[in-house]
Amino acid sequence: MPVQGSRTDLALKKAHELLQHVGQERGDVLLLTDGEGDPVTLKVVGELHRQGVRVSVLGIGTVDGAPIPETGGFLKDQNGAVVIPKLDIPSLQAIAQAGGGHYATVTADDRDINRVFPSDVPRRALSSSTAEQRTTDLWREEGPWLVFLLLVLALPAFRPGWLGMLLAFLLLPQVSEAFSWDNLWVRPDQQGIQALNRDAPEEAAALFQDPGWKGIAHYRAGKYQEAEEAFSKMDTP
Repeated sequence: MPVQGSRTDLALKKAHELLQHVGQERGDVLLLTDGEGDPVTLKVVGELHRQGVRVSVLGIGTVDGAPIPETGGFLKDQNGAVVIPKLDIPSLQAIAQAGGGHYATVTADDRDINRVFPSDVPRRALSSSTAEQRTTDLWREEGPWLVFLLLVLALPAFRPGWLGMLLAFLLLPQVSEAFSWDNLWVRPDQQGIQALNRDAPEEAAALFQDPGWKGIAHYRAGKYQEAEEAFSKMDTP
């Protein structure tokens, strides 16, 4: 982009041109935005819908907004003020409705994707992934039985008394470090996004490993010095 700005209407027209270029008069367009709708975009979406193009919207961000990090600080407008895009959900929902599609706010799981993707769109890749997951869910843990079988087979190799000591050790309650199941299945950055969605920016800042997201969390918590320090660690060109 040569200059700052937002022309969603032109982006949607370009998407329509790309569909026509590959010989598709009808299709689906997913609009990703961190801002708000406008009358011009609403008009364009209505025209596309009448021509057979369905438009859905995925909102990225929060209604409170957050600054956009860049090298050395935050993105600023032409007047030098920090740009804080805020998600205008009602106007984005209106765009999705005019486009015959669906609206969803981005989430850390698949709820947003399941919402904005039309049910009549072929999803062979997702179906294959689901089948693999179902197959995985059928596995059962049989490890303990294998351990005891190996112990029985290894009885001749033990000196008198060793087997009893080993069994006693295996049956002792093990002291495990406290951890959350989220640590096992969800990445720290995903946990941080969940914390931001719960309006817990300080918790999110402690969870985030990505310096950009950590800076946004610190900013949301009002810790501007920590935010600048986090943004300064971003690996930007």
